[in-house]
Amino acid sequence: MKIKMLKSAKGSENGIVTKLFEAGKTYDVDQSLGDVFVNVMHIANQLDIAKFETPEDPAIIETPEITLQSKPSQWVGLQIRPKAGGDIVTIEKVEKGFKVLLSDGQRIHFNTIRNDWELTNVH
Repeated sequence: MKIKMLKSAKGSENGIVTKLFEAGKTYDVDQSLGDVFVNVMHIANQLDIAKFETPEDPAIIETPEITLQSKPSQWVGLQIRPKAGGDIVTIEKVEKGFKVLLSDGQRIHFNTIRNDWELTNVH
């Protein structure tokens, strides 16, 4: 079963080994674990298998995107906006002390951006 995690959570497919399933990532998991994440805990969405089939037109294949889960040093130049809505800003600089300088002058802790903001210029 293919799922995309909405929130990070620990889980186990075999009842012995527990691993962290990270928010925003896609996983191919056992049906029983997927059902718990999707239908019981409501922290994942089940993905349509048809979306993962190889497209007929090779031009449709996309390159991997840079996500806000990547290292903050790779964020410079990305355009982002709050998930709750708001203006699009550009990340100008990542400073010591885990602060991110935005084009509108805001300085925000990188964990806040990672959790509450989204990319707008996905390639």
